[in-house]
Amino acid sequence: MSPALKGRRHHMFGKKHTEEARRKMSEAAKGRVLTEEQKRKIGEASRLRAMKEENRRKLREYNRTKVVSEETRKKISRAVKLQWESPEGRRKFLDSRKKAISRIKRRLAGSSSETEEEIQLQT
Repeated sequence: MSPALKGRRHHMFGKKHTEEARRKMSEAAKGRVLTEEQKRKIGEASRLRAMKEENRRKLREYNRTKVVSEETRKKISRAVKLQWESPEGRRKFLDSRKKAISRIKRRLAGSSSETEEEIQLQT
């Protein structure tokens, strides 16, 4: 991308598309079929944007050791209790936990097959 289209110089920097413009873009994109090469390029770009494992580890460690004030703890506690009281909030929470657990199980079960696939891709 040229420097003229990056950051603050970009004509849309700091602006938002209108609801009508977003609807038009959505309509234009519907039914569009991507080629295998386009899908591959999108996947590569997505993997490059993904956070590196070391940075995820550092962020996780930072969040675990972060000191939260008593006032903030009380606010969080009240919010969680209110959410838990509503059937909708309770269902959302339990669904998210189930998804997280299944993701962890898949990651643990598929870790050896992922490394085999990576080795095959490299050769």
